[in-house]
Amino acid sequence: MKTIKINSHLIFLSFFSFLLCAVAACDSDNEGDTTSPVIRIIAPAEDAHLLIGDAEGVLFEAEFSDDIQLASYKIDIHYAGDGHTHTRHEDEELPEFSYQRSFTLQGSREQVSHRNIVIPEGVRPGEYHLVVYCSDTSGNESVAARDIELIEEDPDHDQDH
Repeated sequence: MKTIKINSHLIFLSFFSFLLCAVAACDSDNEGDTTSPVIRIIAPAEDAHLLIGDAEGVLFEAEFSDDIQLASYKIDIHYAGDGHTHTRHEDEELPEFSYQRSFTLQGSREQVSHRNIVIPEGVRPGEYHLVVYCSDTSGNESVAARDIELIEEDPDHDQDH
């Protein structure tokens, strides 16, 4: 009887040890890449004044990096909605400007520069948020944001009327 009791304890301990190792191995397999990408917005600058109706478009420049592999980034521009503007506008009923677009990234470091953001005539001037999201191939995501202002006239433009 003692032999059966000792053997059943050994079998139980062996089985329990096997289960413990299997669970630990599964947990370590799921760890993988847990580091979020890094976003560095170069342009536009914080509190930049962006001209409504500029056919050339807004210069967007950023650097993205990740320890493993980048996947994509998204630009989202939306009205700040706090009612704060620097100028008085005759038509407060203008629609708010909104922009959302995603782009693909490759490698572990990429710098992008483009003028894909065109702010059309007839949108509401004022305070907006420019938000950039970046994700890597493991699904980790980072966010960076800038406050910007959409303006109707270039303050550097000399008007001789």
